[in-house]
Amino acid sequence: MAVLEQTAVLTDAIRPVPASELEARLEKFRRLMDEMHPGWEMAAVNHKVAMYYFTGTMQEGVLLIRPQDAIFWVRRNYERAVNESHFGDIRPMHSFREAASYYGSAPRIMYVETKKATLDWERMLHKYFAFEEVGSFDAVLQELRLRKSAYELQQMERSGAIHETVLDVIAPKLIHAGISEAQLAIEL
Repeated sequence: MAVLEQTAVLTDAIRPVPASELEARLEKFRRLMDEMHPGWEMAAVNHKVAMYYFTGTMQEGVLLIRPQDAIFWVRRNYERAVNESHFGDIRPMHSFREAASYYGSAPRIMYVETKKATLDWERMLHKYFAFEEVGSFDAVLQELRLRKSAYELQQMERSGAIHETVLDVIAPKLIHAGISEAQLAIEL
C-alpha cells in the first residue's frame, strides 16, 4: 500500500504548461526569427516535441506562427488539445486546405523544422500553401531551448525528484530474486 501512496504523490501534480510560459516562448521565437530571418512571414511547426514546447500538447496538426499571430490547427483530438493546453488560439481542421484558405496567400518562404520535417510532410504542406521555398528555423529552436526559463528549471527539478523517488524508494521494494526485467518494468 505504501508504494501505491507514493505513486499517487508522483502523479497527482500533472499540470498543463502555463499560458504565460507558452506566450513567452512564442515571443522569444518571434524575436529570434526577426534577428536570424529578417522579413520572415510564416513558420510551420509539426514535430511533436516542438509542438509540445509551443502549445503544451502533442495533438496532430500544424502550428502556424506569423509575426502577428499563432494558430494551432488540430486535425485529430481537438477536444483533447483544448483540455490539455493553455495555448491562446486552437482551431479544428479536417484538412490543411482549411488552414490555407484562412490565410489566403502563402509566404514566399515557409520556415519549418528541417531536421524533423519529412519530405512527404513538406510536399503536403506545399500542396496547400504554395510557397516558393523552404527555410529552416532549426537554429532558432536550438537557441531558444538553450536557455531555460524558471518554469523549465522547476520542471527539471520536479522530474529529478520523481526519478529519485522511483529509483531510491519504489524500485528497491519491487526488486526481488526471480523477478524478470519485464515484470519489474510493468510494476514500475
